[in-house]
Parts: sequence; C-alpha cells; structure tokens
Amino acid sequence: MTLQQNLEGNALIASPVEKNLDASNVQAFRAAIVPQLEQHNRIVLDLSNVEFIDSAGVGTLISCLRIVTERKGQLRLCGLNRAVRALFELMRMNRLFEVHPDRQSALSSLS
Repeated sequence: MTLQQNLEGNALIASPVEKNLDASNVQAFRAAIVPQLEQHNRIVLDLSNVEFIDSAGVGTLISCLRIVTERKGQLRLCGLNRAVRALFELMRMNRLFEVHPDRQSALSSLS
C-alpha cells in the first residue's frame, strides 16, 4: 500500500492513497505504517482518501494506536468521510480515537 508521508513540524502526517482500508489490503497498510509508528511519536493519520473501511481496517487502526501509545506517543485521525465517521460512531471507535475534521486541527491537538 502506498502512503503519502510528510513531516510538519515534529509530527508525521501519513495518508493512505487507496480508497479502501479492508481485509484485502490491511497487511500492506500495516507493513507500510508500522515502521513509521516506531520512528515517530506524534502522528496524524489522514484518512481523507479512504472511502470505505471494514472491521479488518478498524482492527488495524486499533493496532496502530496500541503501538503508538505503548511508546507514549500520540495518534490523531482526520479527514473521515461521512460513511467512515458513521462506522466509527456505530462501533464507538470515536471514543477510542481522537478524530479531527482536518489536518490542521489534528496537528494543533498534539502536545
């Protein structure tokens, strides 16, 4: 999976290019993101390109959160479309993740 990545200040912004984060590509996503999670303590995951996410995708995001929090880091999500946001609310993932409408507010929330 291709991730667009750039540093803004001391935070990494990573954005999957693919439109789906599901069972068909979560292994590739994990292989691309985990090395970045291990190198950076402040991460914004911009999901604005992601149109669909399934339970495997949500599970992988939870795994990412676990990796970051074990290292005393911070992970923020932003850019969730209406369908992805509805799934997060239905699964109550919005209580687990800190979700922001855009990159700037996610970056501003990092301490």
